[in-house]
Amino acid sequence: MPRITACLFIFFVSSCDYFQYSPHAFDLDESQTNLNAKNLLRLESNPADDTIRFVITGDSQLAIDELRDLVESVNSLRDVDFVFIAGDLTQKGTAKEYIWVQRELEELDVPYLAIVGNHDLERNGESLFKTMFGQLDYSFSYGNTKFICLNTNSYIYNNNGNIPDTDWLTQEMEVPEEVENVTIVSHIPPWWAPQFDPDLVPVYTNLLANNQKTLVSIHAHASSFFFGQLFRDDVDYLVVPSIMQDPTTPVDKSYVLAEIVGSVLIHEKVIY
Repeated sequence: MPRITACLFIFFVSSCDYFQYSPHAFDLDESQTNLNAKNLLRLESNPADDTIRFVITGDSQLAIDELRDLVESVNSLRDVDFVFIAGDLTQKGTAKEYIWVQRELEELDVPYLAIVGNHDLERNGESLFKTMFGQLDYSFSYGNTKFICLNTNSYIYNNNGNIPDTDWLTQEMEVPEEVENVTIVSHIPPWWAPQFDPDLVPVYTNLLANNQKTLVSIHAHASSFFFGQLFRDDVDYLVVPSIMQDPTTPVDKSYVLAEIVGSVLIHEKVIY
């Protein structure tokens, strides 16, 4: 079986007669690479009907047991088309964490799509994410909706004015007539400054507000559930709960189950 090997660092431990491998080293077989593209191919094999039904969650980080419970819960649902993991799959962006999470997500019965989060970009996490999942910015159409998955982790890039890539977003939001809805999915929401570049907040929000096909902007990162409008521009924002639980403020484990029917978004918080 072909294998892809990258960023392998070996540290010699002088007090012992063995080599210790860095947690940033990774040795993936072909089945563990380019997973977003592979899952989109799976999704294409299941054409959409008049209802798009999908799960949104995020921030698994080190919560492997909670992620396993979520996978079991999602697999118990009927007629789910796909799952979004809206960033922070890992805590430190290490290869070990990426592999742990990928092994759990592979147990899902439906395609899953990963969006990059700020923790996923730590150390050499960007290279790891690209190898395992693909590009940080990507889009796809399913049924009557175009989904645009966007890297909004601005502060990781020192708020250099390039993240999120609003030029790319502008192009992606120009859709043909048959596309009825545009939905944006990213990790950090635009009001979460300075982690979302403050200089790009008005650019982002104006792009969404000025496009009549904008349906919703979906995010994670903030840990708690939210749905509403924040910029007085009639654009809806949806923030999904975290998989990882804060032990000091325990809450019910939950994710969001969403449906798009025509140009209407229906959503509910599912406790598991």
